[in-house]
Amino acid sequence: MGIAACCEPSGMGGEMLVDLPFLSTRGIKDRYAIWEYGTPFMRTHFLAFKRAVYQAEVMCGPRGCGWVTIQTLSQVLTTQAWAQLDNDRSPICQVLLSDAFKDKNKGHEAHQIDVEKLIIFGLLHCRDMSKPINKAKGFYELL
Repeated sequence: MGIAACCEPSGMGGEMLVDLPFLSTRGIKDRYAIWEYGTPFMRTHFLAFKRAVYQAEVMCGPRGCGWVTIQTLSQVLTTQAWAQLDNDRSPICQVLLSDAFKDKNKGHEAHQIDVEKLIIFGLLHCRDMSKPINKAKGFYELL
């Protein structure tokens, strides 16, 4: 199976969308690291997250439209860890709606979140313990 076949939403087998246990922040003093450990990304398998993002993208328009919304993400990321997507004032919503998740060259509107930037954030923050190669394949696909 090639990289493209592995990473397409229909052929992405692997982890299901379930909440993973919280990671311990014991001994960590950096407040940003502590915040990152508490995000829903750290409680989600990378492949399950990636699959959900691509499903949300299809809900916004044809695959390849390049953006998702908080509303579509909340419809596909349905675990307790992601419940904070239902609160527009939650820290995760504020981060996802920030300029960091927009591509000014693509002309994203205020409610649109760039898919590539979201997947890259997932590469950095989601967990990939069963098959560490999945993140490498996801990164290769983005390149």
